[in-house]
Amino acid sequence: MREHGSPTKRNPKENRTKQFPYIGTHKGALHVKLRTTLILLALVVLVGLALFLLSGSEEPPRPGSVGLNAPLFPSFTSAGAAKIALQRGAEETVLEKRAGGWWIAKPLEFQADAEAVQKLLEKVAQLKPVEVISTNPEKHALFQVDDGGLRVTIRDAAGAVLAGFILGKRGSDFAGTYVRRDQGREVLLAPEVLIYSFDKKPTSWRDLTIFRFDPGGVQQLSLDDGVARIMVGRDDAGSWRLREPQEEPADKAAVDGLLERLAKLRAAGIDDAASLEAAGLLAPSSTIEVATAEGQNFTLQIGKAVDERQTYARRADRDTVYRLFSGQVRTLTKRLEELREKPKPEPKPAAPGAAPGAGAGASVSGTPSRPATPPGSQSSEAAPPQQSPQVTPPPSAPHDGSTKTPADR
Repeated sequence: MREHGSPTKRNPKENRTKQFPYIGTHKGALHVKLRTTLILLALVVLVGLALFLLSGSEEPPRPGSVGLNAPLFPSFTSAGAAKIALQRGAEETVLEKRAGGWWIAKPLEFQADAEAVQKLLEKVAQLKPVEVISTNPEKHALFQVDDGGLRVTIRDAAGAVLAGFILGKRGSDFAGTYVRRDQGREVLLAPEVLIYSFDKKPTSWRDLTIFRFDPGGVQQLSLDDGVARIMVGRDDAGSWRLREPQEEPADKAAVDGLLERLAKLRAAGIDDAASLEAAGLLAPSSTIEVATAEGQNFTLQIGKAVDERQTYARRADRDTVYRLFSGQVRTLTKRLEELREKPKPEPKPAAPGAAPGAGAGASVSGTPSRPATPPGSQSSEAAPPQQSPQVTPPPSAPHDGSTKTPADR
């Protein structure tokens, strides 16, 4: 019988059993092991399901279907291309090869940038896939090579398809592009980013070149800034001479330099929103005209400033409003003083007493003088040794046999 107030003594093993009823029993150990096994099994199933969803049911590439590290279109040549269709969804841009070069045929009519088109065709000719990413059609949307991608179709003059493919998104390393041929199952990886050469707005395909002519065929050039008119023409010998405001020789380098820049003038951009009146092109501030020996005329009109960096301009035979860099305008609008022939430097006058025809490099006696040697440098010819001046001693006093010096005497 325990005393009143004394603590009840419990068996430690009994306490542990009440807190953890399965510890120490065979049934509890089996229960813990079963629960752990079920958890691991569930994890394995989830991982397997995730891998299945990511990989899908891939099929091995069909033998001979795709040649890796080889041209995707072996017979394609850029010279045979006559029509390019670029379609993404309902939007389509069509480029056509015409007598005057490449043109945008849809959705607008404008001469296309020949360099940009040639770059696109070269990319197609050089397209060489390096890896087959997938053969599962259900993966086309994942790599954006389905109808949501950029469909490229190139035809020859007869309408036959030379190349057809879909450009998808960038590769996983952002250095490649996913590609799929028309009617093809394989998702291919091209080793470079191609989208910038193909996926452009229709207006971005426009040619920004304003003039393209041979400057050597120009016979006459005139500049009018609204105040004064300057005209330059070739004489019978082909030399440039000022015709207006007065007849005199013109500076060949200045005229040739202006024509070289004008012959391949390229705009900074095109402003579709600006009218001719708003751009100041109905009453241009400056006009530059060129006439060739073949009878062609090219006229550039310069209007108002867009801002500090750009100025409106146009060809007189077109309504397109271009934007030129202000630096371009400054190099084209020359003043009369800049086009006059520069006076030749006069020869230096001969030294007084010099022989006839002797310049500054000859001495009075007619013998060429030695050029001065810069300070701190050595002459290429050895200088003759300098001799110390001879000092003549004063005459000595007559010797009288005394040993005293003159001061002691």
